[in-house]
Formats: sequence, structure tokens, C-alpha cells
Amino acid sequence: MSERKSDPQPAAGDLISESVVRRVSEDRRADAELVLITNLLKDVPELRVDPGARVSDYIDGLVKRRAELLKRDRPASASRTPASQSIDRVVTAVGQFFSPWTGIYLPDFANSNVDDAPGVPGTFGDFKTDWLFPGGVEFEADPDLRDLGIVQPDTPKWWGHSWIGSYVFPVQPSQDGWLYYRFTPATSFAVNIWAAQAGAIILYTNVSTISDAATGSLFGPAATLTVDWPYSTTLPTGSPCIDVQVTDTQVSGSIQVQAGQTPAIGFIYGISTGLATGLLENLSGTLSTGLVEYRFETDWWVGAVGQRLNEAANPPAASS
Repeated sequence: MSERKSDPQPAAGDLISESVVRRVSEDRRADAELVLITNLLKDVPELRVDPGARVSDYIDGLVKRRAELLKRDRPASASRTPASQSIDRVVTAVGQFFSPWTGIYLPDFANSNVDDAPGVPGTFGDFKTDWLFPGGVEFEADPDLRDLGIVQPDTPKWWGHSWIGSYVFPVQPSQDGWLYYRFTPATSFAVNIWAAQAGAIILYTNVSTISDAATGSLFGPAATLTVDWPYSTTLPTGSPCIDVQVTDTQVSGSIQVQAGQTPAIGFIYGISTGLATGLLENLSGTLSTGLVEYRFETDWWVGAVGQRLNEAANPPAASS
């Protein structure tokens, strides 16, 4: 059970800068390209025999590009240790018997300024936002995504779009502690694939948290970061139609806060699509966060649980 509330919030874009959205979107596009190239190379028989074999200019180019993608810099992000995660699980399981989770309504998501299209001859289409609602977005490709293969017919051309949202939790009470949160996102996606020599489609969800919205930066070096791909596929798929409904596993986490701080959570959702010589028709989808619930636990209680778990895992040696 949870209590529900809705608080006045800053606009979604106020806490997530355009440069951050651009960086995250480029990272996810690189992930999609890496998955696609890896999938293409695994079907090359010469490389199965000798991974260093020279096959053709096209295959050699894929091998080189894959190596570049594997070497790219990835921003570091803070994360909880496995031992801390065990403490979190016990704290959240026991704590709900003493105080309920509080459910919050997220503000409406917002369009980011990241809207990428190939911009080369013979390519058409773009992503369009149909509806921005609390915690999510409905989108479609309008007009349909198409590559006529005029320029580098074997090379995927890339389209992408992202959306952002954020929430600032209430100022924490006069004690230091941990704010625990959880939500279960949902995704739907559909497309008709009339032709596709090669390509990839990924939908991604990126979640970041900070201890204090007044001093920290969502998706910054000190922020936690969770990346998920609720749907991804490479093209061609062997099926002319894709129509999926996905209820993702629960996302949960914790934010360490000091008395008087205002912790925050941010979301960057998006789609990245690559297509070489083909047509994707009636592409549409939904990315939704669902209800976000949170609870606050004091440092002394979290510390006591940790101490008890440590004692259970390391009992004193029996005296002889």
C-alpha cells in the first residue's frame, strides 16, 4: 500500500541539460550500433575460423568500427556495492510494516532538443511526439522511416529522439538517512518492416539520481545511473511485423541524503533506429514510468540492519 501525493515541480528540462541529453543519446546510439555490427560479424564464416582474417573492405570496415565502439569512453557513475544492496533489500522489506510507501505523480515528460535524422540523399522520415503525459510519452515515425540506398546502401542510416522527465523529492527531515524508491515501467512498440537490408531498433530508459537538487547534477559524475533496454532488435528480423507489450521488471534504488537536502530523480527515455536500404512503416510506441513510490529510512536504522547482517554472515568462532 502507498499514499499518493502530487507536488509542484520544476519543468522537466530545468534539471537535465541539453548537453547531458545529447551525451546519453549518443551513448545509446553507439550501443545500438555495436549490437548491430556484432550481429553482422558473427555470421561471417571466415571470422569464425580466424578473427583477424581480412575478408573484404566492407567487413574490414565493420571490424574496425566495432573496435572503435568498444574503446569509447563511458562516463563513470556511482553505484551501491553488493553488500549495500543486500542491506537495501532487508530495509525495504521490513520498513513497510512501520510506515507506508508514498506514491507520487511525475510531471509531464518533455521533448528534448535531441532529434536526429540522417540528412543524406535518399533518406526520409522523422520521429514525432504524439502525447506527453505524466511520466511518459507516446511517439510515432511520421513520415515513415525510409532509406533508398542511394548513399552507401549497405551502411545503416540513423534516426533518434529522446524525451526527459524529473522529480524533486520533498526536503528530508532533520536526520541523515536513505531515500528508497521503486517503480515499474511499461513499454509498447509496433512497426511493419517492408524491407531492411540491415538495421537495428532500440528503445532505452536511463534513470539518474542525486542527493541534492540544489548542488548536484542529474546524470553527472557523482550521480547514480541505471540503463535499460525495454525493447531491442536487429534487422532484418525474419518477421514483417513487430507488435510487443512489455512490462519491465521493477526498478528500485536508494539515495543517501543529509538533513535538509532535496534528492531528485531524472529520466531520459528514447529510441535509436538504424536502417540500410529499407522501409519501416507505421512505427509507434509508448514509454511510461508508472507510479513512483518512495520511503525514507534513518541512518541509524540502516546501520543497525547492516551490522546485524554482518554478524549473521560472520559469526564468532566457537571457543574450544
